Amino acid sequence: MKLLLADDEKELTQAVQVILEHSGYDTDVANDGEQALHLAQKGYYDAFIFDIMMPKMDGVEVLSTLREEGDTTPALLLTAKAQVEDRVAGLNAGADDYLTKPFAMKELIARIAAMTRRKEMMAEGHLQRGNITLVRSTMEMKNDQSGVRLSQYEFNLIAFLFENPNKNIEKKGILEKIWREEEQQTEDCVHVYLAYLKNKLAALDATMTLMEDGGFCRLEVS
Repeated sequence: MKLLLADDEKELTQAVQVILEHSGYDTDVANDGEQALHLAQKGYYDAFIFDIMMPKMDGVEVLSTLREEGDTTPALLLTAKAQVEDRVAGLNAGADDYLTKPFAMKELIARIAAMTRRKEMMAEGHLQRGNITLVRSTMEMKNDQSGVRLSQYEFNLIAFLFENPNKNIEKKGILEKIWREEEQQTEDCVHVYLAYLKNKLAALDATMTLMEDGGFCRLEVS
């Protein structure tokens, strides 16, 4: 599971990163809001942890921008203030949770686990990008005129890419997420299913492009 941690207190951030990685979370770090926004827009993360008070852009501004762009990644805001107004501003910006500094690492890890668990349990009826809609109940991918049924793995893979458009995503991470119960599978499996989906998107005249570059893939949606 991959996290993005953004906080301008570098010593604290380094210490938190070490503990998160020891707890099994692959963690990228940003030390200002602009860097956090850039990383969040370009890569896939299972959760964001943003300090509210950061230079260049504060955590609320970063999260508001991401939410306006359609990013639904679970987000926890850190704040040195306990005022209700700060909590409300964060929640209104799209935060899923908040934590007041100083905090116990056990509580942070528990909140991260709870956020990501809620994300996995929340399944929308359909997802739409460009001219293509995914229908979860029937595992169908369709445009306005026609549609195709997908296998379970095809649907899980394209739904994951729909939830993370225009981001470079590691095939290794996809393998661990989509095929996590089949340890014998390799990244070649991801490549094969991406090929299936490319053909089906082309047949539906999809207004998006499924791209591969070495160990990464990307759903390019204009």
